Amino acid sequence: LSSGAIGMHFFHWSDRNNFTEDYFIRERGFGIVGQDRKSKGEVYEKIEALLRRLDEVEIGNLLGGSRGPDSDVLIYLTTEGDIGFPRGNQENSMVWGALRRHGYQVGLIGPDELLAGELEGAKALVLSRCDQLKPEVLDYVLNDLLPSGVHVHANADLPGELNAYRQPNANWASRMDSIFGLDVSGAVAEWNAGVSGGFNETYRQLQIEGSGTPFGPFVSDYSRRFLTWKVWEGVLPTEGATVLTHRGLDDGAPGTPALHLRNHASAKAAISTFAFGDTFSTAPEISPDPWDLRSDVVEGIYRDYFGIIPKIQLSGPKSRYVVADHRICRNGSVLISVLNE
Repeated sequence: LSSGAIGMHFFHWSDRNNFTEDYFIRERGFGIVGQDRKSKGEVYEKIEALLRRLDEVEIGNLLGGSRGPDSDVLIYLTTEGDIGFPRGNQENSMVWGALRRHGYQVGLIGPDELLAGELEGAKALVLSRCDQLKPEVLDYVLNDLLPSGVHVHANADLPGELNAYRQPNANWASRMDSIFGLDVSGAVAEWNAGVSGGFNETYRQLQIEGSGTPFGPFVSDYSRRFLTWKVWEGVLPTEGATVLTHRGLDDGAPGTPALHLRNHASAKAAISTFAFGDTFSTAPEISPDPWDLRSDVVEGIYRDYFGIIPKIQLSGPKSRYVVADHRICRNGSVLISVLNE
């Protein structure tokens, strides 16, 4: 409702164990009744209390005529690569969630709006799963977007390598150097789910480490091992700062830039040479939660490097697992919602 929906319902699937018990940990607690269809007590009672509270505050009057806040961050939807975008949607939904849990308002933007400069005040653009782009997109980023003060973050794919017909873009290497400060002449997607390996093998292990210079959440001995679907090797820094490195697929390329930053005169660029959104723990019982990894990347790039401060900031233990949102009501008041994910 706080995102602008006209209604909601509570979905439940109580016989899922008759199909399979192999679900994500958070999915095992799904629903308001158990497998035996008996009430989950506290869960049911909280939902009942929520519905009664919404009725008491006359939520329809509060939300009617309200509007959502402007986007802080826009995720670019490339039409050139839409044939492979199911993987992009999965990645971007995880990136979206991490941004939202840090208080950022997130939106989408297409090629026509981007090239027309219609960013509606957004402070950063995300090029995620954008290996296929029109060549003019990277030209626009370099010559117009960055000079206008809008930051750029590339994730998972090295953006703009190919056009819609999977033919190389002639200016790609020079634009990657100019925008992100990376030499990509020897770049190889060493792991690319759905292309590399077998069709049923999606995720492979990757180790990332602090580069030795503390930056934001990335202390000098920062280290994470996790499962991801995209890993680039063969990239070399030419300008800027590498704050994280990775060891490559099967630890075969140690020292590869994993998170590289380049400061332009009016805005900043960042690139992650691995997919940080759609990730999983190698061993959930001992490994840091992938949500922590995503939060660290978002915090390091968007808050500490780009300097974007969300309008609502939460603090305290576990605050990075909570989404704070708000809407502007028609009388000018602000309706704040807090969602524990």
